[in-house]
Amino acid sequence: MRVRHSVAAYVLGIGAVLGMAAGCGTPSGSGFGSSLEGNGAAAGSSASASSAAAPPLLVSEGDATLGAPLVTADASAAGSGGDGGTRPERCNDAGCTCFNIASIGHLGVYGDNTTELINWLNTESSTAVDLYETKPTLTADFLNQYDVILVQWLSDGNGGPYWQFSQSEVSALSDWVHAGGGLITLSGFEPNSGEVAPLNTLLSFTDLSYNKDDVLFTCPASLMCSCWSNTVPVGPWAPGPIGNNIMQVGAYHGRSINPGAATIDAYGQTDAGNLIYAAHEAVGAGYIFAWCDEWVTYTSQWLGIPTTDGGANPYTTPTNACYMMSAAQVFQVPQFWYNAITYASQATSCPFTINNPTVIPR
Repeated sequence: MRVRHSVAAYVLGIGAVLGMAAGCGTPSGSGFGSSLEGNGAAAGSSASASSAAAPPLLVSEGDATLGAPLVTADASAAGSGGDGGTRPERCNDAGCTCFNIASIGHLGVYGDNTTELINWLNTESSTAVDLYETKPTLTADFLNQYDVILVQWLSDGNGGPYWQFSQSEVSALSDWVHAGGGLITLSGFEPNSGEVAPLNTLLSFTDLSYNKDDVLFTCPASLMCSCWSNTVPVGPWAPGPIGNNIMQVGAYHGRSINPGAATIDAYGQTDAGNLIYAAHEAVGAGYIFAWCDEWVTYTSQWLGIPTTDGGANPYTTPTNACYMMSAAQVFQVPQFWYNAITYASQATSCPFTINNPTVIPR
């Protein structure tokens, strides 16, 4: 079933993008951490991006012990490897459209709600989003309505049944991406690792796949993850089309990624080895970005909702340990989505734009 979400304008209450190091790594003294300290102040950023009121650096275990960066930047800030070309406007009797996104899959249920992402896109950007919460059939006619496909929870509910995709549907998706379509995939929606099966089926024509592990569920003792509904910071990020102007975003119980030959954007060092959390690649004239989790869709991560009911707001109370430490202040979620959609949609004839002061445009 297709549901077009069109909502009243909403002014996103998020402070300026903050220039902070860290996440799942200890940047102090490491070449990787040092290379990312300028990420929040890349070309085109404003002075407000490094506000003097920024909260303290967030530091956890991991990456610095590697001694050298596992993640490397793209050769071009716009991405590299695509075959070029653009996707034209689509016109019918109702008129012409230039930028559309389809979200296919069930929306997340373990956080608060996922409406803010859709609201943000429909009211503050150059795109409109259609939601498909029951399985559509992936055909050329269906896919050609859209510039970006956002793949969410490919299930009718917790524990399945999981959606099944035929080879003809996978071939249609492959043809669409090769012709310039953009694909963004999320995971980590439920405890059952079977959730990755339909996702990996759709990605079978790429270098990317999701593992069946359960990652990013333990907060390092040095961090105040309780300030963010137990979300674990993921970072630092490699400079490039996905990582520019991002220090960290939150995740919780996700799935690591097997990147193959794709470019790695974020990773963490664990007892099990280096786990990849974000990666992207060009496929034909199209572009794909894979992310390990779904927490970036939840409203609490956008707006910094207080973690307590009633009483003083911990984020505005100077004596509280969470003072100035809301998710909206320490994570760059709008920037994450701006970067991901801009990267994935490079082949469309109309650029993705956003009217929001928290986002540093490319």
